[in-house]
Amino acid sequence: MKTIQHGIIGAACIVLFLSCGSTRTTGNSNQILRDALDVPAVFEPAEGVSLDETSCKSLMVDTRNGTRIVLVSSGQGVGDYRVPPLAYGLKDGELLRLDCSSGAVLGIVME
Repeated sequence: MKTIQHGIIGAACIVLFLSCGSTRTTGNSNQILRDALDVPAVFEPAEGVSLDETSCKSLMVDTRNGTRIVLVSSGQGVGDYRVPPLAYGLKDGELLRLDCSSGAVLGIVME
C-alpha cells in the first residue's frame, strides 16, 4: 500500500514540477514588473500623427529630450515599446508599456 501511495505522490510531484514555468508569454504580457524611471508624464506621437482610441502609434517621442521609442506589440489598449539601451531604467529583454490612448507610461514588462 505504501508503494502505491509513494508512486501517486511522486507522479503528482513530477506533473506539478513540469507544469511550473513550462510556458512563456511573449509580447503584451499583462504583468508589470516595476515602474519606469525618469519618464515624461506622457509620450507624444511623432509629428503629424495623433493619438486615438483605436490603435497604438509608433514612433512615440519623449518631448523633454527627443528620445524616440518604437512599438513592438500591442493589444487591449496598451503598447509595448523598445527604448534606447538603459533608458528609463529598462534592462535587456524589457519593454516600456504605454496606454495607447493617452501615451501615459504604465510600467516595464518582459519582452
